[in-house]
Amino acid sequence: MFSKIVNKKQKIVYKHRKGLQKSAEFLNFDKYFFTEHTPSAIRKSTLESFFSKNKTLLNSNIKHRFRDPNQFVMHSLANHLEIQNDTCFLKNDFQLVYFQNYKKPFWWLKNKLKRAEKDQNKLFLCMQSLDQCPSEKLIYLKKWLQNKYE
Repeated sequence: MFSKIVNKKQKIVYKHRKGLQKSAEFLNFDKYFFTEHTPSAIRKSTLESFFSKNKTLLNSNIKHRFRDPNQFVMHSLANHLEIQNDTCFLKNDFQLVYFQNYKKPFWWLKNKLKRAEKDQNKLFLCMQSLDQCPSEKLIYLKKWLQNKYE
């Protein structure tokens, strides 16, 4: 009850994790499948079938111009529908190298990139918020990307 009083005074912001959870909640999952920052296949027919029975849910989700706390994440809904229908293969390894913050020491960044180069299983690279990366590290990252993908 107290959190409701506090939330009324504070602006409620969109949280991606909550959007993932909402998708699972619509389908009565106790847990949710967390999707990393990798490409995600979506079967069009799965969503068409679901939304043919839940038209108001689709309309309420797409009506917002910007992200809204009431929205769910569409690819998460698709993933949970496939799990529910037993039409998917779940993996724990997302084959992802992920950089979220650049506060760690320079040696850590270099080491992570070296390990990623050696690991043939890593197929995806996500570098969040490069605008917040210190210039010395950003120069290094850009050079690494240029050398890697020229």
